[in-house]
Amino acid sequence: MRIDRLHPANIGDHDLDVALVIDVFRATSTAAALASRVSPILVVGHPDALGRLPPKPEGYLVFSELSIEDNPHEQVDNSPALAARIDLGARTPVLVTTNGTKAISAALSVTTRVYLASFTNLRAAASVATAWARDRVTVLPAGHFDTAAERVEDEACAAALTQLMRGESFDDETAATSCFDSERVQRRIRKNPEFLEDARHAVTVDRYSQVLQAVPKPDQREVIELRPVTDTGGDAGSSVAQQRSTRA
Repeated sequence: MRIDRLHPANIGDHDLDVALVIDVFRATSTAAALASRVSPILVVGHPDALGRLPPKPEGYLVFSELSIEDNPHEQVDNSPALAARIDLGARTPVLVTTNGTKAISAALSVTTRVYLASFTNLRAAASVATAWARDRVTVLPAGHFDTAAERVEDEACAAALTQLMRGESFDDETAATSCFDSERVQRRIRKNPEFLEDARHAVTVDRYSQVLQAVPKPDQREVIELRPVTDTGGDAGSSVAQQRSTRA
């Protein structure tokens, strides 16, 4: 099986099989934390789409680091640590972020097999990807989407996933520590000490066992649903037999 690594901003018209989207400090770790508590989780690629979500009596809770004008829904920070403990009530979480949700949307433009990966569900994500790849897996570290710049934490997670999928040895502690070996990350912690809690949460390897698949909602073109994969041998919401028949 071939394993490629590609920045999601450079997907263009690449023909992908299975895609693993990574946004360690934000979207994919926040989604993993939410997946341990609630389903479904929604993603929108652009803040403007928040105003076009269908009415829902219980409401929505938006997870985003963006400053969103005229957001009709309650909003909190796109924080993995917060997502793990906040009282959601009956509200549906919605993610819209600087990089991760753009990467998810970009991946869905070229393949239907898009899964979310982070350190927090590392081995589970590697297992799902290798179980359902026809011939290759493309790892998509989000980095800074608009400039296609790399980010050390996303690259470290991409390298760890690649090692696992190739059956190579992998040291959890070394990979997690490497995420802090960046002046950008250290500067971010100094500027916002609360970010340290998020960073530590996001680099805890295999904190969760759930993997999410990104699935466009057919009746809402701008909305993506994150569905839990039912097992390591089948896509979200589908039977193993159905999925295996589509691979033939």
